[in-house]
Amino acid sequence: MKLSKKQFQLKLLSKILSGNQFFGFLSVNSFTVKNKIELKHQLNKIGFDFKVLKNGLLIKALKTEFPKYLNMVPLSQGFSIIIYSVDNSKTFDFLKLKNLALFLKKQSNLLFLGGFYDNKIINKVFLQNTLSVKSSIEVYSDLISTINLSQSALINSLQKVPNNLVHCIQSVDSSNNI
Repeated sequence: MKLSKKQFQLKLLSKILSGNQFFGFLSVNSFTVKNKIELKHQLNKIGFDFKVLKNGLLIKALKTEFPKYLNMVPLSQGFSIIIYSVDNSKTFDFLKLKNLALFLKKQSNLLFLGGFYDNKIINKVFLQNTLSVKSSIEVYSDLISTINLSQSALINSLQKVPNNLVHCIQSVDSSNNI
């Protein structure tokens, strides 16, 4: 049985909303075919894709199949541009979200309206704050650096104590010889 375009989009939207740990909505000032192709290419580079849906279709899908996302209806502006991760794994890499935030920061015509991450509603501020979160590699690097600095400080302290002790002994010895 062949699905109508509306049924196909509903099925696709259902798949996106149920199968992704992250999805979000974008607003665009102007959206030509060239812009759409460029956006698709750039989002694919960082592991995301998007679909453009009519608001009525989105609202119908949210009301009938995903009532828990009903609070997201105000995020649909004009045409709903929903972005989602291409990787459908159960764990979503936070670094991908950081890359998305960096990408959107550079785009003047795209506005992140909000979305869902790890079963929580997120907004533009959350996405901007991801830029300040360090990756696990950066955290481990900072820890190793701190440990190395602490070791160096300890070694320097231990070396100073004998030097100070020798200096004190020499001072006492030289004062006794006078």
